Amino acid sequence: MSYFEMKDIVKQYDTTDNMFVVDGLPIHLDYSHSNISVDLSGGADSALLSYLLISELNKRKQKCTVHLITHRRLWNTRPWQKMIAENVFEWLRGMSNPTTVVRHTNFIPPLLEMAEIKDLDPNIIEYYGHRTGECICVDEFRDMIMSDYKINLRYNATTMNPPMSIEGGMSNRDRTEIIKLDLLDPMEKETNPFIYINKAWVIKQYKDNNILDLLYTTRSCEGGDVESPADWNGERPDDCGYCFWCNERHWAMDENNVDHC
Repeated sequence: MSYFEMKDIVKQYDTTDNMFVVDGLPIHLDYSHSNISVDLSGGADSALLSYLLISELNKRKQKCTVHLITHRRLWNTRPWQKMIAENVFEWLRGMSNPTTVVRHTNFIPPLLEMAEIKDLDPNIIEYYGHRTGECICVDEFRDMIMSDYKINLRYNATTMNPPMSIEGGMSNRDRTEIIKLDLLDPMEKETNPFIYINKAWVIKQYKDNNILDLLYTTRSCEGGDVESPADWNGERPDDCGYCFWCNERHWAMDENNVDHC
């Protein structure tokens, strides 16, 4: 994996018009756009990107609706994810004046989560590779929202892996070179401003912007599953402390001298 200088990220953009800059990182936000969407998982990365976009829109007093898209997954083994996502949304909605913030919730049946769907158009298989039920549910719901609400641009907040190897990391978050269209693809109406930075930068923004309360509203842990919703006490569970997502988050917090809890 490689790590990149901010100057190398900046020069991938054709123009600095319709940009705002956060701690050296350019984020595209077109002055003409009236509807944008963000995939809001309830984790730290997507919550931060939503916060930054809403803050900039408020500052500009730009008439733009922010559509926050949540995909409800594993309702039976991680029932708290609904609560976490709702709490993050409510926090963001509290800062939305004058910007309008709305939420759209998708549902992914657990049986489709990792089920590979093979009976698809060969052209789709060739373009995307293997497709799980989760991938199809996520992509189709997002595309529907984009069509129904005339979304000008969708925002993705996926970051890079940490600089050290952590068991369970996803290889598709390793980067060896900067690909311009990964940052902003006008034809696909998609941008991912965080794709060449890691979670340590994300946590730094929570600290610098004095929004650690939002950080502590988010949850990254993918462990601690229960047998059924009846086994959950209805409270925010502690982090498991051993999954990749915990280790990544805690590393980034330690890099910024931020408490884990």
